[in-house]
Amino acid sequence: MSALACPLCSAPLHVAALLSAVTGYDRNTRSATSPCPGCGKALEFQVRGGVMTLGYTYWAGSFHFEGVVDVPLRGLKLIEGENGVHFEFDGRRYGVPGNGDGA
Repeated sequence: MSALACPLCSAPLHVAALLSAVTGYDRNTRSATSPCPGCGKALEFQVRGGVMTLGYTYWAGSFHFEGVVDVPLRGLKLIEGENGVHFEFDGRRYGVPGNGDGA
């Protein structure tokens, strides 16, 4: 599966399009932000072990990510290193603006 629906407007979300449109990444919550191609609103997500989790961030003494929808995606990876942050999916690498040093 490489597509899902926006939880805000139900527009189809293609994983490759989300990963290539990342506008920010927060290393503390390990969450990224991309605009929905349908409504343009910011979507927040995490990538962990072949799963993309759509959710939201909130402040409760410190910044947190709360997952709402888990989408299993074989081969999806988050790679955080000294040289920055990137995602890998379907044989492609997607960079994160600012090397993942803040959202």
